[in-house]
Amino acid sequence: MDIINVKDILSKSFTTTKKGEDTITIFDDNMPTELKDLFFKNDFEIDNFYYDNSDYAFDLMNDAITDAKSINEAIKIIEDFDSITDELEADPYTSQLTNWLNSNNINVDYITQALQEFGEFKNGFDLLAMAQYIAKCEVYNLAKDVFLKYLTNNK
Repeated sequence: MDIINVKDILSKSFTTTKKGEDTITIFDDNMPTELKDLFFKNDFEIDNFYYDNSDYAFDLMNDAITDAKSINEAIKIIEDFDSITDELEADPYTSQLTNWLNSNNINVDYITQALQEFGEFKNGFDLLAMAQYIAKCEVYNLAKDVFLKYLTNNK
């Protein structure tokens, strides 16, 4: 595999499709099976939130390695890419946050984690926003770790 393949995989691993009236993100048929398997071996949830945010993480990593000339250089850039979570923000509207909370029972755990890590919040919106931010960071770091494992196994 060469750097062109790496960029191609990052840009073509996810796709969108219609489910009823909703547009959802899914794994693309062109995503290597080994990469899909790594996602599922690393606690990837079958949840649109995970797909959407993994897709965005792949986009950020692809942008970060634009000038990389080799797979080893791409691996180094992605390993040092701690700013991946700097790009993240919680949804700006209460309805979006409550929809996210309601979308998966696991999301309640992120509220507990936000309270444990950051203590009291001024209001429920701030608490929900921090919980969602924690969830997004977890998914982004999962996507980063999975892709690094894939690159390391295939260089």
